[in-house]
Amino acid sequence: ERGLDSSVVVCIALVRLAVLPTLGLATMWAAANSELLPPLDPLAEFVTLIQFTTPTGLAITTICVLHGNEGGVRETARIYLCQWLLAVPLVTAWMMVYMVVDFRA
Repeated sequence: ERGLDSSVVVCIALVRLAVLPTLGLATMWAAANSELLPPLDPLAEFVTLIQFTTPTGLAITTICVLHGNEGGVRETARIYLCQWLLAVPLVTAWMMVYMVVDFRA
């Protein structure tokens, strides 16, 4: 059984940890500047942005186990490992970006 290529696993992790936070930042900026949201506390904005940045949870593995899909468990475990290894520098970098961004400016 071959499984996913390493490049696919890395691409999945990078999309989750690089593209999704960018979309979250753009969404928060658009919502703040269109006045759809009341002015939020800076800590609330920071926590909301962190939600876009964190790696995927383990619920997918639990679903695979419950349905007896052992191949899916191995593949999701590889994706999780790659995400958590990449999360160390990327989440740190995103937190620094989030601390600098002022949505109301």
